[in-house]
Amino acid sequence: MSPALSPDTAAILHAAEALTAQLRRIADAVASPYTDEAATTSSDSCQSVDVDGTSVLVRGSGDLTEQDQEFFAEVVRAAKRRYETDHPPAAVLDAQRASRRASLTELLDRNRGVGLNHEQTDLLQRHVEAEIREADAARAEAERQERMGLSAIRGARKLLESRAARQQQRVERAEAEAQRWLSFIARGMATHTRFGVLLPDGSVEELPCADWCYACRLEHAEAERDGAYRERNALVALLAGYTDGAVVAPAPDVEDPGWQIVYLQLDDHQASWHFGPRDADLAHPIEHVSADDPRAQWDGHTTEAKYAHITALTAELLRRCGPACAEQHTETGRCVVGRDR
Repeated sequence: MSPALSPDTAAILHAAEALTAQLRRIADAVASPYTDEAATTSSDSCQSVDVDGTSVLVRGSGDLTEQDQEFFAEVVRAAKRRYETDHPPAAVLDAQRASRRASLTELLDRNRGVGLNHEQTDLLQRHVEAEIREADAARAEAERQERMGLSAIRGARKLLESRAARQQQRVERAEAEAQRWLSFIARGMATHTRFGVLLPDGSVEELPCADWCYACRLEHAEAERDGAYRERNALVALLAGYTDGAVVAPAPDVEDPGWQIVYLQLDDHQASWHFGPRDADLAHPIEHVSADDPRAQWDGHTTEAKYAHITALTAELLRRCGPACAEQHTETGRCVVGRDR
């Protein structure tokens, strides 16, 4: 009498027999001279087989009979059972571990008393070995996770350090570039750009500065500015000579020494101008007073208001004076005819 087959083995055998039968049918169809054209031109395709409510795709040619589908379903069920046996759920593993440890405790307690028989000793050994394997596996997994974590940390740290180093290099390059341009500007603003020509006798003839020499441009601009200020201050000093009560006092709003302010009263309106040290000779004839003199106190007028009043006063004086009163001026410069109008 042959031993009984397990359900899984029987299912696999039935599926193998079904596949063999199908192959035989295909071989017979190919060998037959009266092969149907549709059968010879059919290609492989995927067909759905229902297995306990789950659709499983089966690739092949031809139609599957109900018996074929049932055989494939049994194969799938057998594979699922085998997978579940080899990979039990976590709850099952926890239950097995708890049972094994309870049995292990019981065996150890019994060993303290009357001792264990051969079967109990073997069971105890298997439990201990299983615990050791699980402990080793857990330790190995923990070490692997730790290595992975350390590797990830080292990788992240290396990446951050690399990015920080690149950023620092960019900052240093930008600072060096800015410093280079600042040095170039400072050197160009303070140093004349001159060229020389080597003559046949070995001497060098120095040529004038280039047109784009910053030092020359700066000197020219400063000369034009200083010339314009001197012309203005000369006219202010002339106007002070024709104005009653004109005074000059040290400038309290300028820290550099030698700066002065000229104060005038033009038709009951105050007007003032700063004089630099280079124009002190123009202010020398004007009455000098201290900075706290009442006549040298700024009344808050703005530059715009000052020149607006000068423009209006000039127009009024030109309207009042003319050829009819050319020889009729007083010591103060006011026109007698215009004053008496």
